Amino acid sequence: MDHIKLLCDIGEMSGIFSKSVSIETMLQKIVDLVAEHLSADVCSIYLFDETSQELILKATKGLHPDSVNNIRLRLGEGIAGFALKEPQTICEKVGSDHPRYKFFPGIFEERYEAFLAVPILRGISKIGVLIVQREKKICFTEQDVLAMRAVASQLGTIVENAKLLMQLDSKVGKAMDVEDWEDFRFVKGKPASEGFAFSEIILLDNERSFELLLEREFDKSYTLEDFNNALTQSENQLENLQQAVEEKLSDVASLIFAAHLMVLKDKGFVGKMRQLITAGENPPLAVKKIAEGYIHVFSQNPSPYIREKVQDIKDLVIRLMQNLVTDSKMTRHFEGRIVIAKELFPSDILKLSSEKIKGIVLVSGGVTSHLSILARSLQIPLIIANVPKLLALPEDVKVLMDAELGNIYINPADEIISRFQSRNEARLKLMEQNEFITPTTKTADGTEIELKANINLLTDLKLARELNADGVGLYRTEFPFLIRSTFPTEEEQFVVYRKLIEGMPGKEITLRTLDIGGDKVLSYFYNEKEQNPFLGMRSIRFSLSNKDIFRQQFSFMVFRGDNPWASHHSAVVSNRV
Repeated sequence: MDHIKLLCDIGEMSGIFSKSVSIETMLQKIVDLVAEHLSADVCSIYLFDETSQELILKATKGLHPDSVNNIRLRLGEGIAGFALKEPQTICEKVGSDHPRYKFFPGIFEERYEAFLAVPILRGISKIGVLIVQREKKICFTEQDVLAMRAVASQLGTIVENAKLLMQLDSKVGKAMDVEDWEDFRFVKGKPASEGFAFSEIILLDNERSFELLLEREFDKSYTLEDFNNALTQSENQLENLQQAVEEKLSDVASLIFAAHLMVLKDKGFVGKMRQLITAGENPPLAVKKIAEGYIHVFSQNPSPYIREKVQDIKDLVIRLMQNLVTDSKMTRHFEGRIVIAKELFPSDILKLSSEKIKGIVLVSGGVTSHLSILARSLQIPLIIANVPKLLALPEDVKVLMDAELGNIYINPADEIISRFQSRNEARLKLMEQNEFITPTTKTADGTEIELKANINLLTDLKLARELNADGVGLYRTEFPFLIRSTFPTEEEQFVVYRKLIEGMPGKEITLRTLDIGGDKVLSYFYNEKEQNPFLGMRSIRFSLSNKDIFRQQFSFMVFRGDNPWASHHSAVVSNRV
């Protein structure tokens, strides 16, 4: 029992962390300590790499030293991969008897049959696996298992930080060399918004773009006039993009570019840049210095809402610098491209739509998410593929998206391109004939039935009318909330609902009150992170806990004097949990 007490001692673990001269040294000291106190012949730490979806051996005592960084297991592969995937502790008298056992020649692991693997987790995040092994006849006890679990629990935070720092020095996040991706030709994802797209890709990673911007040096000297022209150009671009969003959505869309425009008009922000330029600073350096100052101040603010504005500053500075430094390294054109991104908010989808992109590959998320629904309404092909390697593709690579099956072809052969183009041309001709549209909906025996349309954005009304829908089966009122950067006012909501009713005159419409939570997250509203958000603060539970928001949405729907329901058959208000 002494070794359990010692291994549970946080002070000892903290000492290892503080006294180590490098991360590798720290990990090695940990495996040495664990091996000593559990009388194990072997102790190893594997770390999980999200990008490659592999477990990589990072430190070991007892196995061949050359195995470090060379032994790799896919998630679910081998005993270690299986322990992390489930996740669960695995204790075996004879490790080679386990159905997931994987033999690696040359590391001499086969000498040590007794096997104990414990996943290292941080909340629900997968960090790695801690493994100990002994010779065949010396099995691990229940006390050993408890000790290992205690150690893994204490290591969670320390090893997570170590992993992040090690990744900064690795190739993670950098573009793959040609030889790395040349054989990377096909990815199977999940279709989220149907369609077909073929184009060059563009990676959407503003964090990385901003970091590269800060690292850049500018040899050319620019003038105050160049800076003022870049400001004017940026302002015109944002205003045009906002107008395009309004025209496309037709539902008083949020001023999603408002934050950027307000910063451009802020005398403090722009004025300080002009002061530095007038004093002799090169304009690109002046922009960077002032932006970094604002970002530092915003980042230190205790309000999550203010901290979120850091991203607005970064987005704006990237745009401003692109217009100021007009070279190929800075300029990024989204129009006609397929966007590959790790994460997107609904407002990002709207921005990309206004930039006239061809499609989106999202390297996270769920097929039924609000992003998928929004992409369908905007007719943007969307595939969700949990393949982080896609984020490392060079931006001159061409990709073909078949968003009906979820297939992604990287640099596809000519015959594949030709086949898909022929298929889509035939489909378009068939759709243009509209032969399937009839005035009423009937079953095979002639019985008339009502067929209503689900509406996400008001632009969906046009298609619903063309298809002779008998009303709106469900209008999801969360979308006016999702696409905004703040809660919509009562007047903004009223305009949306009036247009909805006027768009389907005389027909029944069902409106669902605000349904957020789960995978529908408001970027401007911060709540406690829940272990299972789909069963937590969402839908009607959110509304009842935020009565001001609920009352504002619900009461004027029914009781407002100039309410839009009066001249129509009926409107039903519902909320589903």
